[in-house]
Amino acid sequence: MAMVGQQKFIPPTVKPPHKQLPLPVLIYRLIRNPIEAWGQEFYHQPLVELQHGSRQTVFVLSSDLIHKVLVADSENFSKNPVDKRILAQALGNGILLAEGDEWRWQRRTAAPLFRHDVVMDCIPTMAAAADRLLESWKSDLDNAVRPIDHEMSLVTFDVIQETLLKGRNAFDGQLVAGNISRYLQPISWLVAYDFLRLPNWMPHPGMFKMQRSARILRQEVLNLVRSRKDDAERSEDLLAKLLSARDPETGKSMPESLVVDNLLTFLAAGHETTALALTWSLFLIASVPEWQQRIYEEVVNVAGDRPVSADMVNRLPQTQNVIKEALRLYPPASIVSRQAIASTEIGNIRIKKNAIVMMPIFIIHRHYGNWQDPEIFDPNRFAPENDVAREKFAFMPFGTGKRSCIGATFAMTEAQVILATLVRKVWFETTPATHPKPLLRVTLRPDKGLPLKIRFR
Repeated sequence: MAMVGQQKFIPPTVKPPHKQLPLPVLIYRLIRNPIEAWGQEFYHQPLVELQHGSRQTVFVLSSDLIHKVLVADSENFSKNPVDKRILAQALGNGILLAEGDEWRWQRRTAAPLFRHDVVMDCIPTMAAAADRLLESWKSDLDNAVRPIDHEMSLVTFDVIQETLLKGRNAFDGQLVAGNISRYLQPISWLVAYDFLRLPNWMPHPGMFKMQRSARILRQEVLNLVRSRKDDAERSEDLLAKLLSARDPETGKSMPESLVVDNLLTFLAAGHETTALALTWSLFLIASVPEWQQRIYEEVVNVAGDRPVSADMVNRLPQTQNVIKEALRLYPPASIVSRQAIASTEIGNIRIKKNAIVMMPIFIIHRHYGNWQDPEIFDPNRFAPENDVAREKFAFMPFGTGKRSCIGATFAMTEAQVILATLVRKVWFETTPATHPKPLLRVTLRPDKGLPLKIRFR
């Protein structure tokens, strides 16, 4: 187990309630931080059923039952309508929210950009983005405490622009990243409103800021799409693929609005998940210096002073295991949810038509039936001898089944290359202000940011 001195390190989390909450308290916690509404029994039981009036919500927490919902019987479950209520304002009907044939067409269109060989070709770009971040830190050595969550957002946006958009000047990355964050901030109000079955038009705190951020995001990306349409030279990046896509049945091109939907989806999901994986990874190794030193020694032994390259990635297992453990403890996408298309059964529970089936990845990754000492930070649990014995659906930071994250390999590779590049040059330390608490706002982020002290080696 990971140690601080002789103590096991238990990273910060939320305290689950001991018993089922009365409705007013439940709603309050859903608004404040949804993961605080999930009781202790969620961390021990394979299934938990909640019934509020006629609304049935079933939480599926064991590996075999997750397999049933997301793989074996996936045709009996559709996307949860709340996903569209929360995200459609900004992301429209892109690959994340689309269903059926429309989803399959969009997935096929984007898939070639995330093939293994294409991802490997992106590694020099990922390393170069990390080096640019290091240079910016080096030019401002007086500022030794950095907002690491913000810095990781910038570096991953840099990578997105260089790889999926082929050009750092495509648009204002800080503007887009900032408005994505502002859009997500009030989103738990929509979760609570959906739970109470309140109409979409009903105002809530932050609603107008959400609408404004969605407008800014869509206009910024629309400007990029239109400028590329007028550009005679077409690269083979994501935007070019979307612009040249044709419906296999009708032969029609992808409508401009759907190009915007998908580009925004990849910008939001693509940079946010990796940025958070890096943020939590850096916090964990700053808290456990032994693991920071292990990564440093591994990178130096494998790469020396050379940039991390494609042939080195598989020779950095300690680095990869730290990222996986960060993804286990703090999965960026912390909930997968479905709606039952018809009455069915899960385990010993009868599922009504239209019931909501939730798979809270945050809890699945900390469930006592899935993990030994799940609250402890221990990257060794991902060593090959331990990894092979684990249930497949106990670890799913990128979802699973046919709708698993299309960019999972890209995200893991990017996180590994950037973490290795940063740790080789910089030593990270916590500060008196470093007290992150996981806050769920679609993604799982530090509630008040995450400052870390940096010191060049």
